[in-house]
Amino acid sequence: MFNLTGRFNFLHVFVWISLGSLMYGIVPAIRRKPAHWLRMHISGMTGAALGVWAAGFAELTIRLLPWFLTASQIIVAAIGTGVLFFFIIGFLVRRFQKSIAQHYKR
Repeated sequence: MFNLTGRFNFLHVFVWISLGSLMYGIVPAIRRKPAHWLRMHISGMTGAALGVWAAGFAELTIRLLPWFLTASQIIVAAIGTGVLFFFIIGFLVRRFQKSIAQHYKR
């Protein structure tokens, strides 16, 4: 991404979001607090892991598309990839939370 635009840009903000998600999952797991720490851990780790996947696909987009698209079109494609993964992350986090909640109701 840096080589595409020659400077840091707003897409690098997602690194901080991924780091926040990682911390959201790690800190409760270490402290075992609050009572729903496992749900927080799963949400955070799922978000961080899928964030890395989204970054990988965005990077792949940036590496493969320069032969076909302009720099601004590539950035739009990378944003589209990020938005798609945002919704996938939300869906999977909710699904895992429901599974955990059902497991602990037994």
